[in-house]
Amino acid sequence: MPTNPFSRTRTLETAAGPLLFRPIRPGDEPELLAFFRDRLSPRSQYLFCPHDPSQPDRCLEQFGERIRRHGARQDMAFVLDHRGAIVGYFYLAGLDRADGRPPTLGIGLADTLHGQGLGGAMMDHLLEAARALGLSAVELTHESTNERAARLYLSRGFVYTGEEERSGPDGARVERVMRWSG
Repeated sequence: MPTNPFSRTRTLETAAGPLLFRPIRPGDEPELLAFFRDRLSPRSQYLFCPHDPSQPDRCLEQFGERIRRHGARQDMAFVLDHRGAIVGYFYLAGLDRADGRPPTLGIGLADTLHGQGLGGAMMDHLLEAARALGLSAVELTHESTNERAARLYLSRGFVYTGEEERSGPDGARVERVMRWSG
């Protein structure tokens, strides 16, 4: 019998020690805030911006809602755990959308772990789950200057479908929209 994709775990052995891919769970909220605030550089916070660590109370509420939605199978969210510290956060959001749009994929990884293939492993974990759920498509956006992310997404079969302009506290930016078809 195949593993339930919402509860799937995986351990990777690295030079820094074992890294555990595990589902998000109640009690992760403070550690998720520490991940966004302390383990992502300002540039990484800008590039991976589903939560704003300058608003900690709002972040904690959003993390609680993501955990609730994972439990209800409306979202699927995982963390990369290194000896109790969250060093990665990755998800498929909007599994319950009724408007026909595919779920949105997001991945964020602590700066100290970039360049070790972990982003690709996180992406593969989510795409395997998408296949297990029978999803026909997944979308994501990336900031237009984030070439490292673009290479990763293209290597996993995503294709460009358009651009969106978004505004935030740092002004307007262009996000490239990509889609993966299962």
